[in-house]
Amino acid sequence: MSREHPDPSGPAMRDRADIRRLVPVLVALVALAAACGGGGSDDADDHDIPGVYIAVIRALAPNSSTVMPKSVYVEALPGTKLSLQDQAAIVKAFGEDTVVRFIDDRDEAVDTKTPGQPVRREGVLLQMNPAATTERGLSIKTTRYLTLDDKQTTCLELEEHKPVWTVASTRDC
Repeated sequence: MSREHPDPSGPAMRDRADIRRLVPVLVALVALAAACGGGGSDDADDHDIPGVYIAVIRALAPNSSTVMPKSVYVEALPGTKLSLQDQAAIVKAFGEDTVVRFIDDRDEAVDTKTPGQPVRREGVLLQMNPAATTERGLSIKTTRYLTLDDKQTTCLELEEHKPVWTVASTRDC
């Protein structure tokens, strides 16, 4: 039984050579598509997440219009994505004057044994829901907690003015 080999100059070999030349191009295109992501999304995944948190903390944490508390506890509620790198960038933005701590459990921030259950170290607890994309930028619902009797839920509209996010409006929600 004789086995026929394709003619090295025939169409079958030229097709294989064309395919071999296309493989690196296809690999590069797939890598580029993966790096760029899949297009638009309904959440804040494509935004500068540390910038959003910094804007919200600056807007809601102060005890008065200008005084930041020494301790700000941030509780990212279920569904909120915040990497350790993002947390580090947020902490760094506030320097040494205000300690920003990210907590997994409310008891890390609230003194449950003291009447009124105040936030530890005369601080403030911000409970942040996932951000949603709007026409103007982002919307985020946040609860500012000082004691059991002193808490307020606020809906914030944020706009990006590169390189920073700003709070465009707030309302009770």
